[in-house]
Amino acid sequence: MGSRMTTVEGLDCHFRINSLEFDPVAGRLFDRAVGQESFLRPQSAHVLQILCENHGQIVTRDALIESVWPELNVTDDSLTQCISDIRRALGDRNRSLLKTVPKRGFVLRERDDSYQDIRPEPPPDTAPSSVADPAPVGSLSENVVVCAIPTPASGSFTRDKLLRALGKRQAADAKMAGSQGYTVTVSGVRQALRSVLHLCRVHSLQAGIDLARFGTPVAAGLACMAAPGQVIVPVEVRDAALLDPELDFEDLGDLAITGQSQARRVFRLHHRDSFSLIRGLVHDDDVLPALAVLPIGPLDRKDKDDVLGDVVAAELTSAFARAADVTVISRLSCAAFRVGKAQIDDVARLLHADFVVSGVYLPSEGGMDLMLELADTHSHRILWTERFNIRQPDLFNGFDLAAEIVGQIRKAITLSQIKCVQTRPLETLRNFTMLYGAVGLMHRLSPSDFTRAKALLEDLAQRAPVHPAPRAWLARWYVMRVMQGWSEDAMADASTALEHASQALDFDPENTHALTATGFVLTNLLRRFDQAEDSYDAALEIDPNDATGRALRGMLFAFQDRGEEGVRDTERALNIAPLDPHRFFYLALSAGANLTAGNYDRALDLTRASLRQNRTHTSTLRMLVALNKLTGKDADAHAAVTELMRLQPDLRVSQWLASSPSAEFSVGRRVADALRDAGVPE
Repeated sequence: MGSRMTTVEGLDCHFRINSLEFDPVAGRLFDRAVGQESFLRPQSAHVLQILCENHGQIVTRDALIESVWPELNVTDDSLTQCISDIRRALGDRNRSLLKTVPKRGFVLRERDDSYQDIRPEPPPDTAPSSVADPAPVGSLSENVVVCAIPTPASGSFTRDKLLRALGKRQAADAKMAGSQGYTVTVSGVRQALRSVLHLCRVHSLQAGIDLARFGTPVAAGLACMAAPGQVIVPVEVRDAALLDPELDFEDLGDLAITGQSQARRVFRLHHRDSFSLIRGLVHDDDVLPALAVLPIGPLDRKDKDDVLGDVVAAELTSAFARAADVTVISRLSCAAFRVGKAQIDDVARLLHADFVVSGVYLPSEGGMDLMLELADTHSHRILWTERFNIRQPDLFNGFDLAAEIVGQIRKAITLSQIKCVQTRPLETLRNFTMLYGAVGLMHRLSPSDFTRAKALLEDLAQRAPVHPAPRAWLARWYVMRVMQGWSEDAMADASTALEHASQALDFDPENTHALTATGFVLTNLLRRFDQAEDSYDAALEIDPNDATGRALRGMLFAFQDRGEEGVRDTERALNIAPLDPHRFFYLALSAGANLTAGNYDRALDLTRASLRQNRTHTSTLRMLVALNKLTGKDADAHAAVTELMRLQPDLRVSQWLASSPSAEFSVGRRVADALRDAGVPE
């Protein structure tokens, strides 16, 4: 191959790169070693075609941009995106095949003798090898009739080129409106639209596409209406591919078509990159990450029944939507990625998602095996992957496992963002990274991490002065400092917590974190039980699965001798937050509620489980002392008192009663007597 830039006539070549066969007309890479194929976006395919034709030679950025976007003013970012697409499709992770030459351009390196031009000639009456459309779903798998008309600018375009581009052999020549054109019937709306649009642009053809069930005349008439380089389709084709993330449709209105008695609504086909994607404004103070749950399909793509996957995706989307710390992309928007393999860059570009949940399932007897993964669209790193077995009755009856899956995913996001805030300069951090990193550090047992979390939240509050999240979490921070026993002035911290919560509620009256922080202060420090219950009720009405709000309301009930109500809420919180990094807190609150209800054995088990996760939490140690005494385990009670007094040497029963919200109720007096009898000084 020569070193000069080649013209579009070279597009009838195929190229072989190691085990990959590249068809630049269809934008298709077929890996013969594993029998799989992938499709490149038209611009990426055009870039790769130029690099192939100049393999071993440096092709400058300017030359690529001029060739691929001759009439558009694009930035280097467009080319960089194409290079990333190509490397990912080639599996060139170490950039040894497609190299960047600093300040010069790119070179596709020749590797041994594995690289060559090939022009496959299929045997007579047989179709060239191709792979069927991936995951045909609904109308996307319908047959369509493509009618392509060469124009004077298209040169010697042949019927074989059209067949190779579409990967099919079922064709018949036709004359249309005085011009020689070609028609071909293919299956799969999406593949046909993408391939024909690319073909028309590169070869200056004009084309029309209609559903095969309507016959060929409409496609021919639509092709005659198109200008060179354009594709015209009726509304039925548009509806069949409306959710394709790469395609856009320009409404031309109701137009008369040659040979048809009635006008039809028609559209001009565009690649989505050809238009500016108009989005809602993303403000600098937006601190919540965007998460997309992509359609979940069967592992065996021959299985067209996606009902089970749709149920899972819908339940996960709903579960995430109830969370207060993520922005969830709508399920209908995510449905655009139902067909084929979604590229993570496309998800980021088209949905503006920061994180993406994707997966497949394998039907099993009585249910399904579900395989999920979470990826960061910025770093392309897989943050979490897990496999679940789900029984079909559970799937269609509430899908309780969704809460556990969401909990695991949120934990994975938090851990990834903690690493970011610990390793990157503050000014480089994204707002949601600061938020998730701070929240993660808050829930560790290290005072230094806890202090670092406050600094992050205060900085974020300055970055986003009118966003409720930083203020709400600052309120929670002061609450947690009191809960951990690290506060030097509980009433001052209570006042600060209420101030931050009030500011958060001014920005968002339905912020659950602010409402639960308010409820905690009203309960534990101000003893305004009725107002606290109202605050917790408001939070749980907004988000019934807020584990913290439910556990704290349960403890409010327990303080007031309402043991059964307390057990109901706190045990539910345990189920909602099975993997929460602060689980010891939920175990301790459930233990307290069970103590109030007289379930001493259950309370003792929960207390021990809590201390296994945090053995320095003095509130839980006090409960262990009381429960051992109440159940007649005097020796264990004495040992627990020794440890308690070591951690809290100034503890006195009278002091505890003065600070406990339960002091005026029988449960408070019961615990005080047990502490006193076990050896805690009066």
